[in-house]
Amino acid sequence: MTKLQDTRFKKTNFTANDATEFDAGMLRILMAIDGNKSVHQIAKETKLAPAVFQESFFRLYKFKFIEEVKAPREASIDGSFIQTLQDALVSLVGPLGAMLLDEAAEMMDLEVSKVPKSRAADLIHQVSQGIPGEKQQEEFKKAMLQQIKGMA
Repeated sequence: MTKLQDTRFKKTNFTANDATEFDAGMLRILMAIDGNKSVHQIAKETKLAPAVFQESFFRLYKFKFIEEVKAPREASIDGSFIQTLQDALVSLVGPLGAMLLDEAAEMMDLEVSKVPKSRAADLIHQVSQGIPGEKQQEEFKKAMLQQIKGMA
């Protein structure tokens, strides 16, 4: 899950009414928000005291002058790759291979069916830790990394 300080925000098309009052902090934040900077970067740029920044930022959000930039969902690794991974594990360690895959995904806080492509190498490394013998671990990682290159 993304931390708030790493989240990006953009201005909305919402217009202020006559009752809306902007303080200097809100205006500084609005001027700094561009949809590309993280909350942390905006806080550094505006040089507001943390309490002032927090209150002004919250008011902008509450009054719908800003909104979170939704990152496009990253593609997951192919189901056939998961099957290949599982088959390779079963051939190396027997029926526990499927369990190793599930445990590795769980340790990474992922679902096996929804592993982002950017985390495939991490999953392979995590899974390999359950394979007995360094030589078999290295051979497994090498073979699976070749499979990843084939997906790209």
